[in-house]
Amino acid sequence: MESIIAKLLSRYEKGSVTRRELIQGLAFLTAAATTKSASADNHDFEVVGFDHLQINASNAAESGAWYRKMFGMIQIRAGAMTDDSEEIAHAGTPGNLLLSFRKLKPAGKVDHIGIRIASGGPTGDEVKEIIESRGGVFHPPDPDAAPGSYLHDPDGVRIQVGTKVGTKPY
Repeated sequence: MESIIAKLLSRYEKGSVTRRELIQGLAFLTAAATTKSASADNHDFEVVGFDHLQINASNAAESGAWYRKMFGMIQIRAGAMTDDSEEIAHAGTPGNLLLSFRKLKPAGKVDHIGIRIASGGPTGDEVKEIIESRGGVFHPPDPDAAPGSYLHDPDGVRIQVGTKVGTKPY
């Protein structure tokens, strides 16, 4: 930006740019800088990938075992979960949670998708504020679904937004 201003001033001093053109150029640069700054404030997080897909299961442990057998995934410990159970299980690849199974009805329904944002940026309420400033709406927890607040896409798909959940192979 400084080099553009210096060139503009130099051209003005040499007479190749009028005073009016100088002022218009400076106004344009100021507006561009302000727009960029406002835009940066509205994009304070970066989506870095897919985090997980949560599927309702009649028995989470059996579903997790099936996906591991069929696709060569490994058993994953996610967050505070310490073991697969009928209630919750996870499958993925080393260091990555891909599928989460939770005992919820109806079985076989995709409950939500998890979108991963870069760590070190805003979290929790800050992410919620940014998404709401873009017109998104978070819904309160649904007692018949996985816990937490979720954003819904135009077709009603629930979306969870957050940084990577800590994962470890068993």
